[in-house]
Amino acid sequence: MSRIRGELHPKRSTSVQTIRNVLQRLVEKDKLERVSQQGSVFYTWPVPVSEAAPAPVDEAKAQEPAPAAV
Repeated sequence: MSRIRGELHPKRSTSVQTIRNVLQRLVEKDKLERVSQQGSVFYTWPVPVSEAAPAPVDEAKAQEPAPAAV
């Protein structure tokens, strides 16, 4: 938490509660994901749908030669 505060505004003091509030708002807007593990809370970027489950490749189609240009 202190590392984030220093990176945001090195010359300005920011409370831990302010950062927690901002993180929670980003979770509510689905901009971040929150995971609790053994008393610690971790925030991560959500994985976009396109990267989460790649479309299956049809092997028969992948092996067909491309049509010749005329």
